Amino acid sequence: MDNMNKYLNQLTDDFRKVLEQIFDCIEETKNTSDTALIQSPTNFLTVKEVANLMGMSEYQARKMFHDPEFPCCDYGKNLVVEDSALKHYFSKPRRKNESPYWRGNKKSN
Repeated sequence: MDNMNKYLNQLTDDFRKVLEQIFDCIEETKNTSDTALIQSPTNFLTVKEVANLMGMSEYQARKMFHDPEFPCCDYGKNLVVEDSALKHYFSKPRRKNESPYWRGNKKSN
Protein backbone atom coordinates (compact mmCIF):
# COMPACT_ATOMS: atom_id res chain seq x y z
CA MET A 1 0.00 0.00 0.00
CA ASP A 2 2.86 2.40 0.80
CA ASN A 3 4.42 1.72 -2.61
CA MET A 4 1.13 2.56 -4.27
CA ASN A 5 0.83 5.83 -2.35
CA LYS A 6 4.40 6.77 -3.29
CA TYR A 7 3.63 5.95 -6.93
CA LEU A 8 0.44 8.05 -6.88
CA ASN A 9 2.24 10.96 -5.20
CA GLN A 10 5.00 10.75 -7.82
CA LEU A 11 2.39 10.80 -10.60
CA THR A 12 0.72 13.82 -9.02
CA ASP A 13 4.06 15.62 -8.69
CA ASP A 14 5.00 14.78 -12.29
CA PHE A 15 1.60 15.97 -13.52
CA ARG A 16 1.95 19.23 -11.57
CA LYS A 17 5.43 19.79 -13.07
CA VAL A 18 4.09 19.23 -16.59
CA LEU A 19 1.26 21.69 -15.93
CA GLU A 20 3.70 24.28 -14.63
CA GLN A 21 5.81 23.87 -17.78
CA ILE A 22 2.73 24.25 -19.99
CA PHE A 23 1.59 27.40 -18.22
CA ASP A 24 5.12 28.82 -18.28
CA CYS A 25 5.15 28.30 -22.06
CA ILE A 26 1.79 30.05 -22.33
CA GLU A 27 3.11 33.02 -20.33
CA GLU A 28 6.29 33.18 -22.45
CA THR A 29 4.21 33.17 -25.60
CA LYS A 30 2.10 36.03 -24.27
CA ASN A 31 5.19 38.02 -23.28
CA THR A 32 6.99 37.56 -26.63
CA SER A 33 4.00 38.10 -28.90
CA ASP A 34 4.00 40.87 -31.47
CA THR A 35 2.55 44.04 -29.93
CA ALA A 36 1.08 45.07 -33.28
CA LEU A 37 -1.48 42.29 -32.95
CA ILE A 38 -4.59 43.15 -31.03
CA GLN A 39 -5.06 40.56 -28.33
CA SER A 40 -7.99 40.00 -26.08
CA PRO A 41 -7.04 40.52 -22.45
CA THR A 42 -8.85 37.27 -21.70
CA ASN A 43 -8.15 34.02 -23.52
CA PHE A 44 -10.75 31.29 -23.48
CA LEU A 45 -10.10 27.62 -24.11
CA THR A 46 -12.60 25.12 -25.50
CA VAL A 47 -13.00 21.49 -24.45
CA LYS A 48 -10.88 20.37 -27.41
CA GLU A 49 -8.10 22.87 -26.62
CA VAL A 50 -8.02 21.86 -22.95
CA ALA A 51 -7.89 18.18 -23.96
CA ASN A 52 -4.91 18.86 -26.25
CA LEU A 53 -3.20 21.06 -23.67
CA MET A 54 -3.64 18.52 -20.88
CA GLY A 55 -2.96 15.42 -22.98
CA MET A 56 -6.32 13.83 -22.22
CA SER A 57 -9.23 12.65 -24.31
CA GLU A 58 -12.02 15.02 -25.22
CA TYR A 59 -14.40 12.79 -23.25
CA GLN A 60 -12.34 13.26 -20.07
CA ALA A 61 -12.04 17.00 -20.68
CA ARG A 62 -15.80 17.32 -21.27
CA LYS A 63 -16.45 15.40 -18.04
CA MET A 64 -14.13 17.81 -16.22
CA PHE A 65 -16.04 20.76 -17.73
CA HIS A 66 -19.26 19.37 -16.24
CA ASP A 67 -17.77 19.14 -12.75
CA PRO A 68 -19.61 21.77 -10.62
CA GLU A 69 -16.27 22.95 -9.17
CA PHE A 70 -14.71 23.54 -12.61
CA PRO A 71 -14.74 27.25 -13.59
CA CYS A 72 -16.27 27.01 -17.06
CA CYS A 73 -19.22 28.70 -18.73
CA ASP A 74 -21.41 28.25 -21.77
CA TYR A 75 -20.58 30.44 -24.72
CA GLY A 76 -23.29 29.73 -27.23
CA LYS A 77 -23.09 25.99 -27.84
CA ASN A 78 -19.52 25.76 -26.57
CA LEU A 79 -18.16 25.21 -23.10
CA VAL A 80 -15.18 27.47 -22.44
CA VAL A 81 -12.82 28.20 -19.58
CA GLU A 82 -10.62 31.24 -19.05
CA ASP A 83 -6.94 30.31 -19.17
CA SER A 84 -6.18 32.02 -15.86
CA ALA A 85 -9.15 30.23 -14.22
CA LEU A 86 -7.83 26.91 -15.53
CA LYS A 87 -4.42 27.69 -14.04
CA HIS A 88 -6.00 28.62 -10.72
CA TYR A 89 -8.16 25.45 -10.75
CA PHE A 90 -5.08 23.23 -11.10
CA SER A 91 -3.08 25.18 -8.53
CA LYS A 92 -5.01 23.38 -5.78
CA PRO A 93 -4.48 19.63 -5.34
CA ARG A 94 -7.60 17.62 -6.12
CA ARG A 95 -8.36 13.94 -5.78
CA LYS A 96 -11.15 12.04 -7.45
CA ASN A 97 -12.09 10.19 -4.27
CA GLU A 98 -12.65 13.49 -2.40
CA SER A 99 -15.13 14.93 -4.90
CA PRO A 100 -18.71 13.67 -4.94
CA TYR A 101 -18.87 14.39 -8.68
CA TRP A 102 -16.00 12.04 -9.54
CA ARG A 103 -16.96 9.34 -7.04
CA GLY A 104 -20.26 8.82 -8.84
CA ASN A 105 -23.69 8.50 -7.37
CA LYS A 106 -23.57 5.48 -5.13
CA LYS A 107 -27.12 4.79 -4.09
CA SER A 108 -27.95 2.08 -1.64
CA ASN A 109 -31.19 0.25 -2.34
